[in-house]
Amino acid sequence: MKNIFTKTVLLAFSLVLMGCDFSKLNIDPNNITGDKLSLNQRLPSLEYFFGNYLASDVPKTISNTMGQVVYIQGNVGLNTYSYAAADPSKMAIWNNLFANVMYTADQIIQEADLKKIPYYRGIAKIIYAIGLAHATAIWGDVPYSQLFKNSEFPNPVFESQESIYGNIQKLLDQAIVDLSTPATGIVPLDDDFIFRGNTAKWIKTANALKARYYLHTIKVSNSSYDLAESALANALQSNDDNCLFKFQIGNPEQQNPLYSERVGTQNTQIDVAFTDNMRAKNDPRLPFYSTVRSSLVTGRRALYGPLYASRDSYIPIVTYEECMFMKAEIAMFKSGKAAAESDFRKAIKASLERVCTEKKWTADSGATALATIPITSSVLGTYIQAQGNLDSIATDEEVWKRLFEQKNIALFLQAEIWNDYRRATKYIAGVDGLPQITPRTGTAIPRRYNYPFNEVNYNKSTPTDPGIFSRVWWDR
Repeated sequence: MKNIFTKTVLLAFSLVLMGCDFSKLNIDPNNITGDKLSLNQRLPSLEYFFGNYLASDVPKTISNTMGQVVYIQGNVGLNTYSYAAADPSKMAIWNNLFANVMYTADQIIQEADLKKIPYYRGIAKIIYAIGLAHATAIWGDVPYSQLFKNSEFPNPVFESQESIYGNIQKLLDQAIVDLSTPATGIVPLDDDFIFRGNTAKWIKTANALKARYYLHTIKVSNSSYDLAESALANALQSNDDNCLFKFQIGNPEQQNPLYSERVGTQNTQIDVAFTDNMRAKNDPRLPFYSTVRSSLVTGRRALYGPLYASRDSYIPIVTYEECMFMKAEIAMFKSGKAAAESDFRKAIKASLERVCTEKKWTADSGATALATIPITSSVLGTYIQAQGNLDSIATDEEVWKRLFEQKNIALFLQAEIWNDYRRATKYIAGVDGLPQITPRTGTAIPRRYNYPFNEVNYNKSTPTDPGIFSRVWWDR
């Protein structure tokens, strides 16, 4: 893993160089070493690494696996689950999670520990926890306790997914304590691109994430629903609390990578089966998610829409609507559809209001835009009545299908849709895989990814890969 860490340090320094005037900091940019990077220089790098991973690696891989995105050119074999350990996209996910996100977070945590600065430590622990959760949800057993101690542990051991989830919850609990204590030392402000140092919102985010990761384990832990319900009481309370990473317009290196994908390479586009499903429902989010164009060569092309593919588009980390979908799921499991309907409707409404207040392009280039498209109460009411009326659905099985179908649409391009598909199966709903997705080939959708080629070659502790259709611990 040495080459990964070298790459991380160089990338982190390059980001700092792009965004800072070192003459004001009395630092020679030609002689930077790790100990000269302050916390308020490291945090922007960490958040950018994390946002870039969410807006680049996740849509091209997980969203492809789940039938939201399709490769038009390039690695089109991924459309039919032709994965391999040497697949560059899977190696990129591993490298970006471990070498960029978690390594940078670990550096902040160590420095904040040394200097007794709790707020930076708390934010870094939250992002570390999300990165670790992504890694274990994708691969199962992964390294953790021996990470980033290369001289002592050159081949960090892979730990059980069960233990990893325990450590994720510990990181989030520790972050909540850090962010709840009186401030000491420096505090994050504009260097925190996500919440500008608002610790109350970070605490709500940590609780929302605790609930999310408890729900991952519903098949293997009887207490998961109760623990998630308790965490949600202190989680996001409205769209104003949404945890989002917003990209920048000014520097081409800091704009949303989906913008470049849309107006440039167009290697990936949105699967028209996904857009057709939304169109059949008269879903008002469709023009924000995708702009469908015709082509004499390829037929219909569903390009990324303005919501996530403008230069300065944000990418969601965790949202109020996800919290309400989680509440609806818990209510449905414990008490049935009558108890779940109110939270389910609130979830759909929150998604519509978040998405449909964004700008809509008037040209395919995305260069110009209308101010916003007003979503009237009648439009909201019509859609919510059509899709959110659980009382009219005859069977619990169909209620579960509706709940997770709507969550799948709301969490467009987010990794949780794959986790939902694997965890919320016959255990709660009587159906195999929620949301209901038709495999593009064969009879099954992958349950995990291969360990990447670099890790297999350079880390002697890497276990034998069980294959993409084997199930991780919580997906029994």
